[in-house]
Amino acid sequence: MSGKADASRRPSKTASTGSGFSLLKAAAIGVMLALGVSRYRHGDYKYGYSNQYTNVNAWLQMLKPDIVITEAELAASDGTNGKPIYVAVNGTVYDVSAEPRLYGPGGSYSFFTGKDGARAYITGCFATDMTHDLRGVPEESLIELDAWKKFYETHGKYYRVGTVIHPPIDPSIPPPAPCDAQKMPSS
Repeated sequence: MSGKADASRRPSKTASTGSGFSLLKAAAIGVMLALGVSRYRHGDYKYGYSNQYTNVNAWLQMLKPDIVITEAELAASDGTNGKPIYVAVNGTVYDVSAEPRLYGPGGSYSFFTGKDGARAYITGCFATDMTHDLRGVPEESLIELDAWKKFYETHGKYYRVGTVIHPPIDPSIPPPAPCDAQKMPSS
């Protein structure tokens, strides 16, 4: 009789061990629904959230050493001939290749491409102040450069790649003259 008792305790091979719906499947379906809703409502899978933490290229760049380039190399990084598109702000170089229609040839902001226009970021004089020469700029205006650096560093598509080496500024040459759009007080 013990043989029959043992057989009755063993599960039958035809008996179902569960409904086939597990917590893991429910979680997977929930994630898929959330991604679908995000894609439908915001056009992406991140609920419209975009910053440096969601930028894959920025994460990959952290694995690489910073580049150090000359002004000539920066000038060549204008998006032509398959080259990346770089802009520089006060010596720090950012890759903006993700937006070629803005920064590439003929783009709205192409005047920033391949240059360190630190002074122009402060003064707003893009035709005459595309230089890293900050002589004569009031100290309180330099905060604007930090804001621009933060813009590029926290943007969802742009990221820091390194620095540009500028030749020393000749002190015998006067600083750039103020332009009409300039916010700086006259001396």
